[in-house]
Amino acid sequence: MTHHGASLDWDALSADEREAVEDALDAWEAGGTDKSKLSVFELCDDPKLTPFIEQRIGELERVSIFIDTDITNEESRPENIGPVRITEVISRGILCDVFRGRQHGTSRDVAVKVLHRSGNPGSAENAFRQEIEVLARLNHPGVAKLYFAGRTSDAGRSLPYFVMEYLPGPSLIDYATKQGFSIADRVDLFVEVCEALGSAHQAGVIHRDLKPSNILTTEDGRPRILDFGIAKLVKATDTVHSLYGIGTPGYVSPEQLENDVAQDTRSDIYSLGVVLYELISGMLPYTRPMESIADAANAVLNGELVDLRKRAPNCPRDLASIVHKCLRKDPRHRYQSVEMLLADLGRFKNGDAVGARSQSALESSWRFARKYWISTTLACAVFLAFSLGGLTAFVFWKRSEQARRLLSDELALRRRSAFNQVLANADRNWQASPDLVRGWLDDAATAQELPFSGFAARVQTHRTKRVVNEFKAHANAVRELAYSADNSKLVTADVSGIVHGWDLESGNRIWQRRFGPQNVRGCSTSPDGEVLLVTTSGGLSLLDLASGQTLAEQSTGFRDTVDASFSPNGTLVYARGDGNRISVWDSGLNDHQGLYVAPFKRVLLAAIDADANRMIAVSQNGEAVAWNLGDDNYQSLLKPQSRTFNDGSISADLSRLALGGPRGEFRIFDLNSQQAVLVDEENGERFDRIGFSADRQWLICVSRRRVLGRHAASDWSTKWTRFVDHNASCLQCAHSQDAYALGFEDGFVQHCRMSSEPLGTVIASDLPRPLHVSVNEQNNRAIVAGDFQLEIDTATGAIVRRFYGIDGPCLGICWHPDGTLDIATGKRRQLLRSSPGQSDWVSILNSKHSIQCLACDRARDRAVAGLGKGEIAVLDSRAGKLRHTFRAHDATVTALAVHVDSGMIASGAENGEAALWDKDHHLLGRWQPHQGRVTDLAFSADGKRLFSVSRDCSLGIFDISAFAPRSAVHLGVDRLHAVAVSSDGQTLAVGGDGCDILLCDAVTGEFQASLTGHDERVTDLQFSADGDSLYSVSLDGTFRCWRPETSTSN
Repeated sequence: MTHHGASLDWDALSADEREAVEDALDAWEAGGTDKSKLSVFELCDDPKLTPFIEQRIGELERVSIFIDTDITNEESRPENIGPVRITEVISRGILCDVFRGRQHGTSRDVAVKVLHRSGNPGSAENAFRQEIEVLARLNHPGVAKLYFAGRTSDAGRSLPYFVMEYLPGPSLIDYATKQGFSIADRVDLFVEVCEALGSAHQAGVIHRDLKPSNILTTEDGRPRILDFGIAKLVKATDTVHSLYGIGTPGYVSPEQLENDVAQDTRSDIYSLGVVLYELISGMLPYTRPMESIADAANAVLNGELVDLRKRAPNCPRDLASIVHKCLRKDPRHRYQSVEMLLADLGRFKNGDAVGARSQSALESSWRFARKYWISTTLACAVFLAFSLGGLTAFVFWKRSEQARRLLSDELALRRRSAFNQVLANADRNWQASPDLVRGWLDDAATAQELPFSGFAARVQTHRTKRVVNEFKAHANAVRELAYSADNSKLVTADVSGIVHGWDLESGNRIWQRRFGPQNVRGCSTSPDGEVLLVTTSGGLSLLDLASGQTLAEQSTGFRDTVDASFSPNGTLVYARGDGNRISVWDSGLNDHQGLYVAPFKRVLLAAIDADANRMIAVSQNGEAVAWNLGDDNYQSLLKPQSRTFNDGSISADLSRLALGGPRGEFRIFDLNSQQAVLVDEENGERFDRIGFSADRQWLICVSRRRVLGRHAASDWSTKWTRFVDHNASCLQCAHSQDAYALGFEDGFVQHCRMSSEPLGTVIASDLPRPLHVSVNEQNNRAIVAGDFQLEIDTATGAIVRRFYGIDGPCLGICWHPDGTLDIATGKRRQLLRSSPGQSDWVSILNSKHSIQCLACDRARDRAVAGLGKGEIAVLDSRAGKLRHTFRAHDATVTALAVHVDSGMIASGAENGEAALWDKDHHLLGRWQPHQGRVTDLAFSADGKRLFSVSRDCSLGIFDISAFAPRSAVHLGVDRLHAVAVSSDGQTLAVGGDGCDILLCDAVTGEFQASLTGHDERVTDLQFSADGDSLYSVSLDGTFRCWRPETSTSN
């Protein structure tokens, strides 16, 4: 037969002609064993149909030999094949039989496949050997394992066989159906099949007979591919004869049915597509019936595929596209490898766009709408109904939410008002009778459910954070604030145009004005404190600050007025608007002095000097110009910067300009020298409000969550000082000589005092995470240890020596009088020593438990180390040897201190317990001062008191002379980490997460003052020998020296 599928046009046949071809094929199949003697002309006398009948008969002859028969003839079952005892017939075929058996000497069930018959024994045996070679090549969990191969005798003939893994099933599709898998679960199962087949392709093997019955599952649901009987080696020089390589009709690719010798891995891709189609829909993808072999071949070669989504409507569109791409008749249009198919399946599982669909989502939606316009119309109607229902539900929810918010605001207002009243009374009476006030406030907090627990936890917090008063000023967000000249009055305005005047001494509102729908853009008070200037979008208004009565009004002539202010001497009023315009009037808004136009699009800020002779304007990109009032010509001061700024401020004497950007960029310029004196690109805070204090000593910057200040010392080179952390978003800030006010989104206002505490002398900065400090004042040296260990000259701040070879952070240091340095490291569980003048280390203690802390006993030349499991180790400092180890606590020892004169050792533990030991390590006492970890300990100089701090924010005081602990004092700041005592035993310094250093009375523990300057956690403290200086290190990277006696109380 010479006709091939590629040369015949089956679509040109009419329905009657197709039926005649099918009748001829049925007659041929009915011929049984004699059908080979039938002539084509005996089957059909129409010469037009003869080539089509010949082609189909040829295809049927090629595939019929491979139709397995389910023969289970137990009578001819062999007892043994090789070392396997046969127990069951699995299947019998024309060329091979498959048996189930048990391997001798093991309990393993195996499958045995043996060649038993072939019309061409040489060709069949070569193919059988190739199947063994294929299985031997493959080593993947998803491919049935080959155990061994050999030959057996049957009726005098030597027949090859091989033994492989026995898989009882069920098949892939039966297993998924039985388990009730979703589409996603079925795709996951199919991915495992693809991964197994991909490993076969990488080994140079094409399966060519993939179908559900050749993919069985294990007991735990993992799929296994088997039956590589007609597999083809990609690189083989002798291809297998096509008669032994067609596969199973319905699952094979078109090129296999056409006996195309150029078959490659893409044939398996087609079979995978059929398997996935059936796995999802339960049916084969063809429109034509599959009742006979001819039907199967005709369906694959000439039939149309049924859209997967018609048979499985719940199948996602992208997955259907993947399946149909696998089933393309032209191999060039399929996935070119299993890896590409797996990549597209991965994108589908992740919700990404798949490569099988080239059209856009908009195009797909439009085509769907045009094709199914009735369904689309109904869907839109349903969506509209749901949208209206959702909108109605949202309206009702919004109303209930507003009612709930009003109730919540009312409760918060009552609680805050009660809290402020209690706080004010406590401040007035604290110095006279602290014990009485403490008890009274604790009772008041419990009775009124105020938002604080205990006097110390809130009063001292307000002191350290500088909050004088807090009150609910408006129902809406606060937009503008302004102080009177003497700080006795405060003006607030909200976003709805309501303006209030407040008496700060009494906390009462003294007047109210409503400016209607015109949003208040700005508030400014005259230098004499008698007049308030209110800026609205439509113009300017002058009010009497004491009564709120209107004194004068003036339209600016701008389409949009942005802001207005008094000149420092109070003689002029200047307003900016319409982007780059500034108008100037006299202080009574009667006489217009002039209009000045800046050479840029928008004026960010403007200011007039104290003599009202000169005015400066600044743009959003930092360009600055100046005018002499009365002269329209301007002078350029600063060129445009490479940044865009969102707010700024000009000092009263017009000498300094501060600008802040949206990403935390911050710069200060000297307008006289026209140079930048500070560039800070790493602040990380977006400042929405920036302003100089009246005395130019502070620059106040407000972000959405906190208030920072920068001191003028060293030309503003000091680090940021954190003033207040607030819970609501801060929208506005106003400041005066010694106070500032904050306005919040929830309508509250905080009145705060400006800090007057010293910042401390920065000895060294940019240190890598310093944790411990030890100062030797006799030679002006200090050891600062943390992630790195440095010896620093305290006079110059220069680094004298760097220590190397430490693995992990420092957990404690001991600097002996002779210059020997001992250091504890957590990672190595070692105590290391460095000799004077050296930078390397020698191990003097290896502990089976981690070293947590270290203390130095200089008078007795010993070091004391706290270990895990509650142990304390005492070492000889001179010899560098371990003297003694004893069990101190049930929990890890976290803090140690040694009294210089008596040699007493104090220890603190992870569980908050503290203990006292004599110099010979005998227990003197044990008590529980804290609920959390003890972080530091310190003796008074006379050895009569012991102080401890903890992560639970408390300070513990133990009277050693009376041997009685006092109640812990809660300082109202975040976790405490360091404590030090002055040489006179009168002052305590405490540091922790709160950044400020708190100075307390060493007898009572009461707060006295705070030292402000550090930005982050204070990690260690040390007083000088005379008690006049205090040294500190912080995670902000600075090493500072303070003069506590110069500080003032908050």
